Amino acid sequence: MAKTINGGSGVNSITAITQDINKLMKMGDIAFNFGEQNPLKIKYWYSTGIPMLDIIIRGTFGNEETCIGGIPAGRYIKIDGETGGGKSLIAWNVASDCIRKGGVVLYFDIEKAITEEFADAINVPREGVVLVPFVETLEKIFEVIGIFIKRVITDKVPHALIVIDSVTSMMTEDEIEDEDTIGASNYGRKAKLMGEVLRKLSRALAENNISIILLNQLRANLKKVNKYDDDWMVPTAIAQDFWSQVTLRVYKSSLLKSEKMITGQKLRIVTKKSRYTAHGKEIKVDLDFKTGLQNEGAIFEALKAIKKVVLAGSKGNRIIIDNGKEFTFKAENFKEIYLANLDLQNFAIKSIEETYDKGDWFDMDQDQVMLDKIENKDFRQESGLEVLDAK
Repeated sequence: MAKTINGGSGVNSITAITQDINKLMKMGDIAFNFGEQNPLKIKYWYSTGIPMLDIIIRGTFGNEETCIGGIPAGRYIKIDGETGGGKSLIAWNVASDCIRKGGVVLYFDIEKAITEEFADAINVPREGVVLVPFVETLEKIFEVIGIFIKRVITDKVPHALIVIDSVTSMMTEDEIEDEDTIGASNYGRKAKLMGEVLRKLSRALAENNISIILLNQLRANLKKVNKYDDDWMVPTAIAQDFWSQVTLRVYKSSLLKSEKMITGQKLRIVTKKSRYTAHGKEIKVDLDFKTGLQNEGAIFEALKAIKKVVLAGSKGNRIIIDNGKEFTFKAENFKEIYLANLDLQNFAIKSIEETYDKGDWFDMDQDQVMLDKIENKDFRQESGLEVLDAK
C-alpha cells in the first residue's frame, strides 16, 4: 500500500474522494479510481500497414487480444512529410484497417488527389468511407466533423477515423471572402482556429473512440537562423503538436531504380512524438510506385541489426528460427521468402519486439550528429553555448 510522506496512508480514501467529486459536482462520472478503472484506456489500435512503423510508435506490434497496430483510436495523429512521400498512403492504410475492424472513415480530400484506381490498388474497402472533396475551409470542415461525430454516437459505431488531407491545403473563410488576403500570410488566423477546434473536440473524440489524422506538407524553413536549425517547418504546427499523441515525420531519400527506370522512393520515417514509447526512433522503408509501401526491407535491416541474419557465404544470408528451421537466401529475395513463410514472419516480429527496448538500432542517426555539433566550436558560438562555457 502506498504511504504518504508522514507515514499515513491515503489509498483508502481514494474511493470516497471519487464518490464525493461525482456526487457534489453533479456532472455525472467525471472522477475515477485510477487503480481500478481507466476511462481513457485505448480500446482499438489501427495498423499503418507497416509493422515496423507500428512498433516504433507503440513499442509493440500488439496481438489479437490488445488489437494489432500502432495508431490509437480516440486520439490526434499528425503526419508531416515532403510532397510525394507517402503520407496519404499511410493514412489510407490506417483507414483500411479501421474499416476492417468495424469502424467508419470520414476522409477530407482537400488536395483532390484520390482516385478509384488508387483506392483499388491499396485495397481500401470503399463502402466504409465517406469522401468529402469539396469542403475546403477550416470552419466548414469542422462543421462536417461535428455532424459525423453526432451520427457515430447516435448509431453507436464502436470506433471511427477522420483524415484531413491536408491541413496545409485548408483555407479559412476570410481567405475565401476577402480578396485582399490574396498574397498575404494567413497562418496566424488559421493556427488560432486550429487550436480552438482541436481543444473543443478532444473530449468527444476520446469518449467515442474517434481518431483524427492530420496530414501536413513540409515547407522550407525560411526563418532558419543558423545551419543547425531544422531545414523544414510545418505551418500552424504548434497547436497540432500540442494535441497530437503521435507525430510522424516522413523524409524522402534516394530513388529506387530497375534497369535504369525509376520504380520507387526510399523513405525515412521518424517518430517526432509518441505517448506510448520513447520517441526519436526511425525506420527506413521502400515506396514502390506500383505496389505501395514495402515493409519487408525494414524488417530485413532490423533482423540484421539484432544479428538474427548471418552471412552464408556464396548463398547470401541465413536465418535460423526458434524451431530450428533454416532459411538461406539472397538479400533481394527476402521479400518473397518472408511473405511465403508464416513461421518466419512470427519469428521476425517477436525478435524485433523483444529487442526494441534493449538496443539503439531504432534510434535516429541524428543523435550522434547532435553530439558532434555540441563539440563543434562554430556551433557553440552560433547557438550561444560558448556564453555558458565562459560562465
